[in-house]
Amino acid sequence: MSIDCYRHMIGMNFECLPNELLFDIFELLNSIELIQTFSNLNTRLNRLLSIYLKHYPINFRSISSQRNFDSICQNSIQLLTNQIHSISLSNDDQTPNLPTKFLSYQLSFDHLHSLTLHSIHSFAILNEFLTNFSRLTHLYLVQCGYYLNKTNLLHLINKIWSMSKLVHCQFDCFSIGQMNFPRMSTISYSIEYFSMKNLHCDFTDLGHIVQHTPNLREFHPNIECVFQTEQIYLNFDNLTNLNLIFNGSKYSFEKLVEKLPNLHQLKIQFEHIVLNGDEWEKIVQNHLQLLKSLSFKMTLECHDEIELDQLIESFRTQFWLEQRQWFIRCDWFASNTCLYTLPYAFDEYIYSKNYQSKSTCDFWIYDQVKKLIIETNSYSYRAQFPNVRQLILNCSFDESIRTDLINFKRISSLEVIIRNDIQLNILKSLIQLMTKLYSLKIHFFNKFPVDFFRMDFRSIYRIDLMNNPRHYARYLTNDECKILENSLLIQQCRILVVNIENRSNLLRLISKMKNLNSFIFRCKDEINSDEFQQWIEKNLSTQFSFSHDHKDVTIYRLWRIN
Repeated sequence: MSIDCYRHMIGMNFECLPNELLFDIFELLNSIELIQTFSNLNTRLNRLLSIYLKHYPINFRSISSQRNFDSICQNSIQLLTNQIHSISLSNDDQTPNLPTKFLSYQLSFDHLHSLTLHSIHSFAILNEFLTNFSRLTHLYLVQCGYYLNKTNLLHLINKIWSMSKLVHCQFDCFSIGQMNFPRMSTISYSIEYFSMKNLHCDFTDLGHIVQHTPNLREFHPNIECVFQTEQIYLNFDNLTNLNLIFNGSKYSFEKLVEKLPNLHQLKIQFEHIVLNGDEWEKIVQNHLQLLKSLSFKMTLECHDEIELDQLIESFRTQFWLEQRQWFIRCDWFASNTCLYTLPYAFDEYIYSKNYQSKSTCDFWIYDQVKKLIIETNSYSYRAQFPNVRQLILNCSFDESIRTDLINFKRISSLEVIIRNDIQLNILKSLIQLMTKLYSLKIHFFNKFPVDFFRMDFRSIYRIDLMNNPRHYARYLTNDECKILENSLLIQQCRILVVNIENRSNLLRLISKMKNLNSFIFRCKDEINSDEFQQWIEKNLSTQFSFSHDHKDVTIYRLWRIN
């Protein structure tokens, strides 16, 4: 290439880049940055943006402030409503009250197929979303509905089952106290994939769900059998994939699998029962002849290693090792024992003290684990966790922590307990390995970790120091807040969660934190909630909108307006 040609390429403007290269550039930005950067610049970029957004979800959880959100809704989204197929909204600490604000714009999305709602705890808001977006094919409710009662829950379920195009549904809604899945009156002929969390169902509920969802193919329930003699009177002929938590007896489990003649994949966690290899073999051969994939995890109490060896030996038969090539591992410490299939198929793993292990296969890659809880500083275990995103160090860790067991470069969330300066220095070294660390939660019980907050960890944007329940909360003193507000780590912080002694600290922290988007706090001198709320409105209403936490009214959530 000639020098003149090279100079010409350098000098050409952005618009002259080919479409393929522009799409590559789009890939480097999240959905909100993409809209903010390229929307309404010219006709060509608008057209390319429209094409790209058909396959790219709009995640409003990445929005930085209420003003940015307002700007997007007023100036950009309305021009792109026909091109947007997927939206994600949250009422969590990062974007408090965002769903309510979104509804106020009364936007119409004619081609919206997928909607994700996270941490919405108002029945009225959930109901409005389901009313406004009734033609979805994918609906995901994640950690929603904290205060739902039985009547509201039934209403939501009936409304969901009335959505004529809905195929995929995740219903992760919880309440105070245990609630069973309600008996809906509507039949859905469209739902094929249904996942439920934090709600229980017995065999009668299960039969009711399947009866009212005749085309259900994949199901993720939490089944609790109250009576050992519970019966199921329906066959689940369409079900090919079942992922469940099962709390019942061996008898009730066998009654369940009798009704699953076409099951191809089974993933199950048992709460109180253990099936040995011989029992599993009989169940598979008698009832699950089409089963191709089996993943299970069972917890048990075992005080006798001889008994444990007999259990493991039952999984060394020709059926397990040769015919099916299914393998197991048994981990035990003290009287607690966990038996599971290999490869490990669950997203959470607890690395406990003094683990011993025996297995039918020498396989140590736990690549499905996204959340790892370490409760010991003894690392004799050989397991490797290459895909951990959330790491919880629930122990007095020291220099012996095995950095070769975990791919620290993939960790985005870290929670630690700090008891001394040695651990603080180790923590600094660990964080330097975590190049994608976004969220840091620190429990400290003694001296405030001054030196740590003087460090410059560029990737950390969320800091949580609200480490105890209200009655045992550790409130930052005036001096500690002064240290905090002048620290490098706080200067870049976008989300801060903290207990503070008095309201003057609140104002000082906010004035110093130029990058702050969201502030979640509890204030010790809040005696009169009405008076304190008036004080917030007087001093911060031009900068932040505010609300109470859904679980604890003493916790305030501020979201930057400007």
